[in-house]
Amino acid sequence: MMSAVKTRLANLGMAKKLGIGFVLVLLLTALVAAIGVWSLRSISAHFDSLKAMTALNGDANRVRLLEQDYALHGDPKVVDQVHTGLDGLNAQAEQLKAGAPINAQVMGEVQQALAAYRASFDEFVSISQSKDLALEMASWSVSSVANNLDVLQAGLADDGAYTLKDSQGQQGAEFIEQAGQVSQVSKLMMQAMDEARVRLDKSRKTGSGEEVKTGKIEQAVQAQELAEQLKGVIKDAGYLTVLTEVGGHISNFSDKLNEYTGLLESEAKVSLQLASNAKAVVQQVNQAYDAEGQSMQRELQANAMMIIGSSLLALLVGLIAALVITRLIVAPLRSVIATAQRIAAGDLSRTVNVTRKDEIGQLMQAMQQMSAGLSTIVSGLQAGIEQLATSAHSLSTVTEQTNLEVSSQKEETEQVATAMNQMTATVHDVARNAEEAALAAQTADTKVDSGQAVV
Repeated sequence: MMSAVKTRLANLGMAKKLGIGFVLVLLLTALVAAIGVWSLRSISAHFDSLKAMTALNGDANRVRLLEQDYALHGDPKVVDQVHTGLDGLNAQAEQLKAGAPINAQVMGEVQQALAAYRASFDEFVSISQSKDLALEMASWSVSSVANNLDVLQAGLADDGAYTLKDSQGQQGAEFIEQAGQVSQVSKLMMQAMDEARVRLDKSRKTGSGEEVKTGKIEQAVQAQELAEQLKGVIKDAGYLTVLTEVGGHISNFSDKLNEYTGLLESEAKVSLQLASNAKAVVQQVNQAYDAEGQSMQRELQANAMMIIGSSLLALLVGLIAALVITRLIVAPLRSVIATAQRIAAGDLSRTVNVTRKDEIGQLMQAMQQMSAGLSTIVSGLQAGIEQLATSAHSLSTVTEQTNLEVSSQKEETEQVATAMNQMTATVHDVARNAEEAALAAQTADTKVDSGQAVV
């Protein structure tokens, strides 16, 4: 199989061989680049998740501050802000859960903790509102007590003054004393109300009821006891009715205060639940943050190994491709060079079996054809040279004979030339004689003409 592959590679053209080598290197380079880009995108996604978790923790802390601000001031607007913040936290957790499967479970737990925190906060708000309502009702009871006691005190004072005046100081002092006791009841109730407000302020500042007094208010107990004592000494039915109503208001104040105290304890428990739920949210987010960081480190190491491995693979494949292509090109070229050198040295006797079909194979085939052609030409030249040698020998013999004939002809030519010279001299003599004859004839003609003239 390897030989078949080698043969197929050998038969490929030079451009295809080089193209295969370059394509392999470029593909591996592209693979390295793709791994690098994928690694960067993956690390960027991890960083985005870490940033989102940090933002989630920051928003959770801001919601926690809003919750504490509500516990301190009881502003209803803060409730909406807390709800909005919790909705944003839940949306962030949902986005993180959808963006990274590794965070799905932890973010689900974060959403559960946020839901528990929201439920606890709503319960805290309800308790806080009920607590404020109980305090308002207690305050209304105190105000009612104060109004009734003012009326009762004024009536007792007037009765005392009238009786003292009517009895000339003998009677009526008990009315004045009772009016003072009524004033004391009113004072105790005002002090009890002040103590209730102090407890409310402390509960808002501490955020829990652990450091706030939760028992009965001593001043309210004293006011109740003093009112009962007054009911035993006051005989007037109208005043007794007022005292009974005052006692009812004091009892209502105590009931509302007890309700307030119970709500304060419940608020403290819910406040602890809020802190626990908020802590759970932060812990879950921190856990997801650590897991995301570890996952990013592992993926970074794996991607680094992949990049290094693919780079080494690209280098190795490049070297192998270079060696293979070199062997497929250089060795045949050397064979072609050796054949050309043999031909240049005049050795046309060797033949090369060409099996390659690439450019080098075609070149070797052309060299073989050239060698065969040159061998044929040389053979023809040798035959022609032999024929030329024979012809030259024959020509030499003919030339010698020709030289002899030429020498003979030269002698004859010289003889002819001599005869011609002699003939020329004779011709000249004949011409001269002819000229003289012509002159004589002319003279004779002249004389004939003269004779005719004479005749």
